[in-house]
Amino acid sequence: MQNIRTYCHPNVYTPAPDILYRNNGDGTFTDITKEAGVYRTDGNGLGVVFGDYDNDGWADIYVANDSVPNFLFHNKGKGIFE
Repeated sequence: MQNIRTYCHPNVYTPAPDILYRNNGDGTFTDITKEAGVYRTDGNGLGVVFGDYDNDGWADIYVANDSVPNFLFHNKGKGIFE
């Protein structure tokens, strides 16, 4: 048996948009992706991290992609990202 290396290229799977949910505090969640301004369909997201990159007190969202540049969603406050 030969050792065969394989690679799962991002074009192998169909991309799906990133989704942002708000915790309603009662065991349910609401999809706020579009209202929050984080709706994108052009990426193959591989990972996500939240952090306050600009020290304004609001958690920003950084999405690592494979086939397009990464996304940085800057939190403008009140649940709105840019």
